[in-house]
Amino acid sequence: MTAAEDVYFANVATIAVTSPVSATIAIAKDVEATFESDEIIAYGFGSAVGQAKAKYNFRVNVKIGWLKFLPTVSTWWPLRITAPASGDGSVTDTNTVAQFTITAQFLPLTSGNTKLLRTVTGVVFPKFPMKATENQWVKMDLEGTGITLVDTNPA
Repeated sequence: MTAAEDVYFANVATIAVTSPVSATIAIAKDVEATFESDEIIAYGFGSAVGQAKAKYNFRVNVKIGWLKFLPTVSTWWPLRITAPASGDGSVTDTNTVAQFTITAQFLPLTSGNTKLLRTVTGVVFPKFPMKATENQWVKMDLEGTGITLVDTNPA
């Protein structure tokens, strides 16, 4: 089976905080990264027909369903959102925004075929919902927005 005909599956995604400190902090599953932009149509003087289109406001919407992370307060990644520099478990009175990088790996069914690595940078999570139901796994339904998206083919 050639690389063009191969079947790919999502393997694992990692989350790293990149600003104001750098550290890989969690493994994620059920990750969705959708890039989109807005469009505007330019109209010319004296014409009712659009003359050109331009896109602007590019963003990458990120959704994460499940996380695996260490719950140690100093490393627990949600606390990087509330106290970006220290992550010490408190809410810091600062306007510094913690930014994250999400890297997802896609593997081919046939070994030796091309792998795909998708990286979304500058991701900000404005809220951190954490659902804890008795005798159930803890569910994280995170939604954020990233700045860039890059696909690469690592060796």
